[in-house]
Amino acid sequence: MLQVLSITNVVLVDQLDIDFKSGLCVLTGETGAGKSILLDSLGLALGLRADQRLIRPGASDAIVTAVFDLPQQSRVIKLLRDNDIVFNDDYLYMRRILKNDGKSKAYINDQPVSIGLLRQIGENLVEFHGQFENRCLLDQRNHRQYLDSHGNCEDHLADVNHAFTMWQGSKIKLAEARQEAEKLQDEENFFEYAFKELSDFNPLRGEETELSDVRRFMVQGEKLLQFLNKTKNNLSGDNGIEPAISSLLRDLDNNLAESHVKFREIISAISQALDQIAQASCIIDEIHSELDLNPKKLEIVEERLFTLRKLSRKHNVESDELPELKAQFEKKLEFLKNKIEVVESLQNDVDVTRIEYLEKAEALSNVRKITAKRLETEIIHELEPLRLKEAQVSVQVEELKEIAWGKNGLEKITFLASTNPGSELAPLGNVASGGELARFMLALKVVLAESDPVPILVFDEVDAGIGGAASDAVGERLHKLADNVQVLVVTHSPQVAAKGTHHLRVSKNINGDSVMTSILPLDKSARIEEIARMLSGAEVTDEARAAADRLLSGQNNAA
Repeated sequence: MLQVLSITNVVLVDQLDIDFKSGLCVLTGETGAGKSILLDSLGLALGLRADQRLIRPGASDAIVTAVFDLPQQSRVIKLLRDNDIVFNDDYLYMRRILKNDGKSKAYINDQPVSIGLLRQIGENLVEFHGQFENRCLLDQRNHRQYLDSHGNCEDHLADVNHAFTMWQGSKIKLAEARQEAEKLQDEENFFEYAFKELSDFNPLRGEETELSDVRRFMVQGEKLLQFLNKTKNNLSGDNGIEPAISSLLRDLDNNLAESHVKFREIISAISQALDQIAQASCIIDEIHSELDLNPKKLEIVEERLFTLRKLSRKHNVESDELPELKAQFEKKLEFLKNKIEVVESLQNDVDVTRIEYLEKAEALSNVRKITAKRLETEIIHELEPLRLKEAQVSVQVEELKEIAWGKNGLEKITFLASTNPGSELAPLGNVASGGELARFMLALKVVLAESDPVPILVFDEVDAGIGGAASDAVGERLHKLADNVQVLVVTHSPQVAAKGTHHLRVSKNINGDSVMTSILPLDKSARIEEIARMLSGAEVTDEARAAADRLLSGQNNAA
């Protein structure tokens, strides 16, 4: 609730500190006394639009500080913490400084903040009805929340929210799987062709090196053959090394074998050399037999080598990597096949979760429709004693197209009304003006008192244009509303003023050339005098005082 409002240099106020209490606070005073100063000042502290004319003449700036106490479960505390505003106790300080140049500064708990954040916090603390435009009930975006809270739909909402999250999650997974499948589908023909091409060719690791060696050998075949023949002739021909060494070996063996051990070593070494030469000749014979200089074979080798290198360039990999690439294409084709099955499974998940969401949402819709009818009846019942008995109210539960379904259900909630017979139902802000609209808001607030999270309500001249029993009905409803929230009301009605749990009088004091506004709390006797003035006008009579006393005594309210 609002605890203190401190006002410095605002219009006709030099310095003023106002203490507030819980319940219904009424503000009264003669026309022009400055009652709007309090509301202007409070609006300034809450981040509403600032007017440079609010600064007291001769002052350099205007300063307003509003002090609130907050229960621990207040949603404002979460907003403060989300914005890194220090909040260590139960009190919240909101300050606005308006400069002569039109600029202003905002503070929350002495921390500089933006005007936007100040206004956001303020909208969660105080709601104005009357000359201000900040009316949460007129904002269609809030109507669903009011209806759901009035119908105790929290459990249904939680079920719908969860079901919607599951449905949307399955849709996201399906979309991702489809996107991946479509991407692979576009490449499927390539995968199939490339895999078949590599499978038919069947490249082997190390094959390029082997084919290159064979090709090089075959290209040089004639030259190599001539050289091998020459080498063979030099080794084992009639005049070759092998016959000469054999002859030498026989001579040595015949003449020196028995002479000395060292001679036997010579014979052994020459014998080994002869064996090596014979082995070399055998290898030449083997190569000669294997050397195939058939042009067709060379053509086959070259064709495979060239195809291998072409595939390597085509896929931008080394030739030794082609076997692994073939395996990758095979895996992608298998993955694509499985992906189609996955997409079908995910589509089934989407269908199932959509049905589950609809079941939960339709259950919520049924509760909303029942609550809407009950709410219409309750509001009309409150309007009748407020001289709005011709008014009509409709809480529309309009089903949305599927694209607009969400975590809060299938429908849009709109409060419509008309105040005159034959008038078409229209949004609340279009059906009335001035006090008539304020009374309409009062009736809504009384019905929705427990559904509205805003803890402080301000009504500006909610009794305009009415009197007698209607004013008494307004006062009763304001008093009833104050059982749940703190209510501040600016009033010219003695019946309304008498309903207050505490009473502030706004006065304009003239001292020479100086004019100042004061706001004073009234005790029981002062309240009688003020209500008597409201009853009788400028001259307060004993009869008016007696009537004022009866009004106050009838309410059994303490000053």
